[in-house]
Amino acid sequence: MKIVKQESNSLKFETVELREATVGDLIQAERIAGRADGIGFVAALLSQVATFDGQKLPAEELNRLSASDLAELGNAVAPTVEDGGKQ
Repeated sequence: MKIVKQESNSLKFETVELREATVGDLIQAERIAGRADGIGFVAALLSQVATFDGQKLPAEELNRLSASDLAELGNAVAPTVEDGGKQ
C-alpha cells in the first residue's frame, strides 16, 4: 500500500506569540467553547492569549490551523497540572 500525504490548505504563520494564560482567559475560553476541554477549548484559549504574525484571531479562524500546529500550540499554552504547569 502506498500512502501519499498531501499538504492541506491550513493557516500558516511565521511567528506565534503566546502569553501566560490567566484564570480569566480560561473562563472566557470556556464560555466561547461551551466546555472546558477539547479542541474547541484549545482554539478558544489560543484566541485569548496568542497573536499570529502580530494579529489576534477569533477561535473560529483558528479552526483552519493544521492539527499538528494546533497540538503544538495547545501544549505550549496549557501545560498540564501533572508537570506543575512547567514546560
